[in-house]
Parts: sequence; C-alpha cells; structure tokens
Amino acid sequence: MNSGKFLSRTHLFSVTLKNKFHLMKITNFRNSLAIVALSVILFSSCKKNETATPDDPNIVFVQLNKTVTTIIGSTQLDSIDLNRDGLSELKIEFKNLSNDSGLVSLAKNSQPCEIAITSTVPAPYVKLFTKDETQPSSDAAYNAGGAYASVRIAGYRLGILDNGDKYLAFRFKTGTKFNYGWMKVNINSGFTEFKLIEYAYSILPDTPIAVGAE
Repeated sequence: MNSGKFLSRTHLFSVTLKNKFHLMKITNFRNSLAIVALSVILFSSCKKNETATPDDPNIVFVQLNKTVTTIIGSTQLDSIDLNRDGLSELKIEFKNLSNDSGLVSLAKNSQPCEIAITSTVPAPYVKLFTKDETQPSSDAAYNAGGAYASVRIAGYRLGILDNGDKYLAFRFKTGTKFNYGWMKVNINSGFTEFKLIEYAYSILPDTPIAVGAE
C-alpha cells in the first residue's frame, strides 16, 4: 500500500475522531446545563411549597361575588345562605335615599346570625377589620339584632364610608354553638352597589378565626 495514502487516511480518521469527541463534549456539557437548570427549578418549586401557607381544612372559603344593586329612592332586599344548608342566615337591606345618602343593614334571616359591631350609638354599626386580625369571641362584640354596614343619613357617617374592599366579621349559630367567620365587601362611591366578594367561616364550633384566613 502506498504509505502516503495510508498516512492521509490515518490523518483523516484522527481528525474525524477528534471532531466526534469534541461534539460529544459539547453535547455532554449542554446536557449538564439542562440538568442543573432543571434541578434549580425543582428546588425553587420545593422551597416555594415549603414556605406557602396551606389552606386550613377546618375553614370553608366561598368566592361569592354577589352584587346587590339599587337606585336612588328605592330599597333592595337580598339574603345569603352562609353554610349552604338551604336556609339563609344573613339578610341584606340596601336603601338609597338620595345621591350619597342611605343605609346598608345586615341582620339575621331565618337562622341566628350576628355581626361584629363597633358601637350601638347612635345605632349598631359594623366594626371594620384588617386582614389577619383575629375576630372577637365575646358576646358584647356582636349584635344579635344585626348592624348597619354603612350609615349615611341625617348627618351621620358610620361604618363603610369610602371606596375599597372592607372586612367584616360575623358568627352564626349551629345548634347551641357559633361558627365564626369573616366577609369581604365593597360599596361603590355612588351608593348604588353593595358587593359581597368572598367570605369564610370555621367549621369548628366556638372557634374565631383570623380575618382573611382560608
């Protein structure tokens, strides 16, 4: 065999082998990067799950998105079955007397239901809570006869007076025990819409929960 041809073929084989080896190194490097990236994603996901607050199995959360609408000079009535037992616990009365004047009252309906209040003078009106605040448990903190969510009449401005979501607290009776809960509501500036956005309550009897807890 011609030695020149043999050397040429040997050189070509050597170059091809080097190229394949180089390609293997690049492929392995890319695979390593992909594995590292996947590991980082999985680790981050695990950390996020570790730090996230899980839902409380003893709390029933309801995304209600209910709007009670009225017009100037009229009154609108509605109700809510809080625990979905077929009986409405909470009655709503929305009365618009004029542009920015009227009343929004919350009271028991067919089942005992009480609203947390700030005062009974000049009339019982709701206490507004901040998120994560624990609702009270004492009887004095609630009014069995209901409360005004907003009072804008005869010079009085009580309860919910400005825009934005607000938190209220309530409790309803199951047998001889109370179930405690919170509700997020909103009244528009025109005083024509009262929105009941969401609420939650504990299924454990006589156990107040943090406002906003799910």
